Amino acid sequence: MAIHVVTSRLAKLLYQNYGIFTPELNAAPILWRAVRGLGGSSVLYVLAKALTSVLSLSLTLHHCLVPAENRSPNDQRNYQVGDSVPPELMLIGAVVVVYKLVYGLDGTQR
Repeated sequence: MAIHVVTSRLAKLLYQNYGIFTPELNAAPILWRAVRGLGGSSVLYVLAKALTSVLSLSLTLHHCLVPAENRSPNDQRNYQVGDSVPPELMLIGAVVVVYKLVYGLDGTQR
């Protein structure tokens, strides 16, 4: 988490001071690695990819780096400390949610 805080701050400062834009995370290979690391298959990858697209996860390092075409015109949200979650953790969380949905890992007998 400390590395994410430092890189997020660096990306924000590079954009504000020099206009250097840090692009969004390339989610496909990281999502595939997360699924394979947790012992999943290509079907679980497709399901996790569909879930992440429905959730519209932010894949930027800092909320000020969201591309202008992805911002809504009425976006006046106040950002809090917990809003800056590493994108990798969001993807792994989506994979865990898919595992719970598919395999019924909620403690209920099926």
